[in-house]
Amino acid sequence: MSITNLMRLLLVFVLHHTAQCNMAARIVSLHLPLNEATRGLIGEAELAKMREGAFLVNTSRGELLDEAALRRALGSGKLGGAALDVLYNERPGGNPFADLPQVIVTPHIAGGSRAAVERALQMAIANVARFLRGESPLDQVPMPSAS
Repeated sequence: MSITNLMRLLLVFVLHHTAQCNMAARIVSLHLPLNEATRGLIGEAELAKMREGAFLVNTSRGELLDEAALRRALGSGKLGGAALDVLYNERPGGNPFADLPQVIVTPHIAGGSRAAVERALQMAIANVARFLRGESPLDQVPMPSAS
């Protein structure tokens, strides 16, 4: 099974079991790509099904989450807090949760650390060397077919 098909299968599983997982989990952490199936995945209904006092973590894409619904769930005490590495609209001064002490918002820049940049450069140099030797690059990401 290809990585692409495995990811699709995993996404179908996650979407199918989201409601059951949300009801029992103390922490719900989103790690999904943004596409039409995941856009708006967590909204009012999903947040209402979450365990009382649960925490929501989103480190994937802001568009997966209805921020207004999250704000209401936090304000009512339904959720205990949230940690967000991404927002729907990321712009300077655009943190809609700045006034809520139970929310942590961090910049989505983990890939910009010195260690991450150095590792990316090492990988790029290794792949150029492989290409020059007539070898395939390492860590290729399969591209979905256009059909």
